[in-house]
Order: sequence, then C-alpha cells, then structure tokens
Amino acid sequence: RALYDALLALLETEVAAGEAASSWEEYFLEEEERFGAGEGWLTSYHSLLSLHKLCMNCASLGSPSVILTTRKEGRERTSVMERLVFTLARQHPHLWVRLGALRLIGQILAEIEPTATSLTERSGKALALSTAQDVYHLATLHCVQLNRPSLDERLADQAVKNLVWIASVLIELEPDADAEEAEVDAAAEADEDAAVEEAADGEDKSGISWLVHRLSFTARVKRGSKVDFGLMDLRQCSVFKLFAIMATHWQSRPTRLRRYLVPMLSPLVRVKQSSEVFGVKLRAPELAAECLDLIEQVAGTAAFVKAYSRVQRTIDERRSSRKRQRAVESVLDPSATQRARAARTAQQKAAKKRKIKVWRQHQGR
Repeated sequence: RALYDALLALLETEVAAGEAASSWEEYFLEEEERFGAGEGWLTSYHSLLSLHKLCMNCASLGSPSVILTTRKEGRERTSVMERLVFTLARQHPHLWVRLGALRLIGQILAEIEPTATSLTERSGKALALSTAQDVYHLATLHCVQLNRPSLDERLADQAVKNLVWIASVLIELEPDADAEEAEVDAAAEADEDAAVEEAADGEDKSGISWLVHRLSFTARVKRGSKVDFGLMDLRQCSVFKLFAIMATHWQSRPTRLRRYLVPMLSPLVRVKQSSEVFGVKLRAPELAAECLDLIEQVAGTAAFVKAYSRVQRTIDERRSSRKRQRAVESVLDPSATQRARAARTAQQKAAKKRKIKVWRQHQGR
C-alpha cells in the first residue's frame, strides 16, 4: 500500500507541474534542459508502468476497476483514473506516457462487463464509468488519440481495443428505433463532413451516433503534398476495424446498423477506390473492401445499395464541382493554373522514382 501511495504522489506531482506551466510541452522542455538528457518524461512513464503492474499482481490492493475508479465522497471526476490517468493520456506530449495510460485504462475496462447492467451496478458504489456521460468522456479521450500526429501502431492498437469496449457499451445504451425511423435517419445524412456537423448539433451528443460520426470524420481521405499517407492509412485501418466490430454487434439488429450506413460508407467507399497514393502502398483499401462486404451482409443488400448509391453520388458531384472550379480558375488566373500543373507533374515524377526504387530493392539491385 505504501508503494501504491508513493506512485500516486509522483503522478500527482507530474500532473500538477504540467498544469502549472503554460503547456505540457513547455514543462517537459524545461525538464529536458534541467537533466540534459531529454528524459523528463520517464518519471511519468515508469510510475504508470509500476502502477499497472502493482494493480495487476497485488491482490491485497483490490481490483483495479475499483481502486482506481473510486470517487471521493461521491464527487465527480475525483478518482485516480479521471484525475491522473485521463489527464496524462490526453495532454502529455510523449507517446510512451500516453500509451502507458491507455494500457492502464484497458486493464480497468477488461474487468468491467461492457453492458448497461454493469454501469447501473457501479452507479450505486461511487465509482467512475457508471454513467453514459462517463463513457462519452472516455470515448472522446480515445478519439483524440487517433487524431494525434504522433500516433503509432502500438498506440492505435491499444486505442482500438479500448474503443471496442466503449462502442459495445454505447450500443447497449442506444435507444430502440424501428425500421421506418431508421430509413428517415439514413436519408437525412449527406456526407461525412455534414454528418459530423449534424451530430454535433443534434440531440445525441454522447451516444453511439456521435462515435460513428466522429470515427467517420477521422477516417476521411486527405490529399496534398504535406499529408502523411502512412499516418492516414493507420488511422483509417483503426477506424475500419471498429466499423467491422460495430457491424458484428448489430447482426441481430440490422435496422440499427442501417441508421449509420451513410457515415460509415462515406470513408469506406472513398478509401476502397485508391490502393496507393503517390507511390505509397496502403493497407486500408483492402480492409475497406472486407468491411463493406461485412456491412452488406448485416444490413441487407437493398439498404446497403441505397446508401452506397447516395455516397457515390456525393463523390461524383464533388468531383464535377472541382472540375468546374478548375476550369474557371484556368480562365481567371492562367499563371496559377500553370503553377499547379507544374506541381502535379513534379509529384508524378517523384512518385515514379519511388516506384522504381522499390522495384529495384525487390529485385536485389
């Protein structure tokens, strides 16, 4: 117990020092300058790692899902998980610290059944993760991780594992809706950007609808010379895995899946149509094709084709709009059009050189 209290005191100090500085990045930059080796993050990381191991192997402390989520005197957001672990996972600049925090959260979630009944049982014991709002805060934390520029494979995998639990609970908490209402909801969606805005302004700001729209926006396709396509591919793979798991959960209730066909298909259809970008081989298109097949099986061919046609029509309209805009710009500003054409030519040449280099490496040259 003394070791547990000492670890909490260390984490409290780290969080307090980070919040006192103008930003976490500034605080840890000062720590690096102070120690001279850039290791100011190690205290937080090893404290989280030790806390994780201690909770897993020391039965006398109690279950991590209880000891780390107990709120003081029933007040909101006072548990160790909310006060320390959430803060480090959301705000710390170092990837390993955020990964350690997510793994500790994963250990807590592994001990809680992803059902509405589990939340009800916890609500009477002054524990965190006892209401839909608690689950929503947890969902926003993990969605933020998927959008970070420093995302890597390990962090993405842990975020997906935790989001599986979150999605399962939100699906359990989803209100019932009949097929007629589902068709109306599906027809009301236009594309991924509009869907996200509608979800933000709609009534359901913390349920599975919000999560589906947020993930759809995370997986959107980006273009441009400054885009990290490897990072975009990792995000899309993570989101498509979650979409496949959600579809599996809805196998017994396909009408609920039909409510979210358009926001789910919007990134899937776009990604499936491009297997590589500027010579970079992507994994997401193959996963998107498999996910589309699964969603069609669960939702039914008629509803799937209707949603697919709506998404494809939106894509075609946007392409036509961009073509018209380029035609107008070529007349109004010929020099800008010439510069854009030269930039595209340079990108194509660079992509061709990368392809040749990869081919030579495979040939052993």
